[in-house]
Amino acid sequence: MAGKKKTKGKMLLGFFFIIALATALGITSYVMLSRVTAIANLDCSFHEMQVSLLELRRAEKNFLLRETTNPTFFSAGESEYVNKFKTRYELVQIQLKSVEEQLKQIKSESLPKIREIKSSLELYNTKFLLLTSKIKEKGFNNFGLRGDLKESALAIEKIEITDPVKLSLLTIKRHEKNYFLRHELIYVDIVQKEILNFKSLVEASDLFPADKNKAIQLIDDYKTQFDKIITIDKEIGLSYDSGIKGEFISAVPQIELLFEELHEEICDRVRRIREITGLTIIAFLAIIIVLGLGMGVYKSPSKPVIGLVNLTQKQGKAMHKNRKNPKRKSL
Repeated sequence: MAGKKKTKGKMLLGFFFIIALATALGITSYVMLSRVTAIANLDCSFHEMQVSLLELRRAEKNFLLRETTNPTFFSAGESEYVNKFKTRYELVQIQLKSVEEQLKQIKSESLPKIREIKSSLELYNTKFLLLTSKIKEKGFNNFGLRGDLKESALAIEKIEITDPVKLSLLTIKRHEKNYFLRHELIYVDIVQKEILNFKSLVEASDLFPADKNKAIQLIDDYKTQFDKIITIDKEIGLSYDSGIKGEFISAVPQIELLFEELHEEICDRVRRIREITGLTIIAFLAIIIVLGLGMGVYKSPSKPVIGLVNLTQKQGKAMHKNRKNPKRKSL
């Protein structure tokens, strides 16, 4: 009887141990799958942020391709593409903040990259908006400094100037246009020298003193406006990778590289957590199966032995009772 109780106790203990393992397996699976879900949500948020960044870049390119020669932009002072850029930038900032919070929740080591992305994005935004203001200040056709330059040249033409003076003015305007087409400083030097020649020709001409003074004053205004345009162009950048243009364009590859590295780290984190989750579940299941099989093997041979012991005990009790109370034979 004591052996039977001991066997049942062991079986009950094994059963509770399996239940404990199953509970631990469930809790572990829930925690690991929750982490996988959190990182999957992070990956989704990251993808949305990438889409917003592409929209941001598209607004920038549309502005540079369309608005720099669009009279409506210079007359109204606003651009739909600049407004789109600002809206997208604010959205990217919000999404970046969300990604940063999710990275903190999973205790990621990628947080320094978020700070680098923020810094690069801020530089990109600042330089692009500065570029748009400089382009607007420079103007186009009849607007801004380009418009003032044109008005000064037209005002000179209205004066009854001599043919040599008129030829000099036409030479100035021709090289001015060459500069605006090619953005090469050699034409700036030619314009500056021809302005000096223009003044000399005006002084030597037989114009009235008032007309001479007016022509010289107008050409000085022209030179001032032209010099301002050259200064702005140098600030913007005379080549693709110089000036403000070069600074904000150089920030783009840095942002893209950081985004790519961050995305790779997130994907690698998802893979590792999935692998750990799978191995943990397999290990728990293997332990449960082994224990279950062990209990089954232990329980199976013990049944006939316990039955035989019980039967023997019953027979022994019966024989003992018969000896104690023997039946009398009838006469």
